[in-house]
Amino acid sequence: MNTKRNVAHSTLVVDGLPIELHRGGVRRVNLRIRSDGSVRMSAPYRVPRVELESFVRERQAWIEAQLSRIRNRGDLQEALWSDGALVSILGKPYTLRLLGAAVSASARRVTRLAWIDGERLNIGISPEATASEVRQAVIPLVKPLLRAQVERIFSAYEPLMNVRHSKLSLREMTSRWGSCNVRSHNISINVELAFRPPECLECVVVHELCHLLEPSHNASFHALMDHYYPNWRPAQRMLDENPPLGKR
Repeated sequence: MNTKRNVAHSTLVVDGLPIELHRGGVRRVNLRIRSDGSVRMSAPYRVPRVELESFVRERQAWIEAQLSRIRNRGDLQEALWSDGALVSILGKPYTLRLLGAAVSASARRVTRLAWIDGERLNIGISPEATASEVRQAVIPLVKPLLRAQVERIFSAYEPLMNVRHSKLSLREMTSRWGSCNVRSHNISINVELAFRPPECLECVVVHELCHLLEPSHNASFHALMDHYYPNWRPAQRMLDENPPLGKR
């Protein structure tokens, strides 16, 4: 039990489905399916276990649909991160080549397993590696490229908006594309945006900068997005339909 927040953790199994149950710290029952397919429920202590089971059963169709979507995305990821596939990095396509463990030690030391050679994205990893392992090998390569692109977007928009960020962090997130601390002006960007269309990255960066002018997602915030990035809605739709994978 977390004594600071008085939250208790246990497992609730409903019709064979294991659910990570968090008791306390909330006013109502919430159900969430993570990107890895695990299910999390938070609930007040006062709600009986039988009511929680009914809550899950009433949403069984929705749960199954979400889990099916996650499985389908997993199949797509396996195809994307396979030898010979086309991988887009900041809008530019590269042919993925898995070169196995025979790559030189010096190359590994410099590239951290992945490097770009013309139109090829080479990775010194076994062809039998999982999609997640291949993707993780590419993250150290794309982070500095993504950082440079985000900084260019900052340079373009901050003077127009009369705002300025204080710190940029690139992180793997499971439920967000970005975040902004309106007090410190620190902005975090999901590193997975390096593999999405450039307009998605620009949309997220402008979104977080707009929060420096309006913290909430109200009409004023949407008006700011319309003003500074008029085509944000199609980009946001793409992001909503394909949520982040996160570190797996």
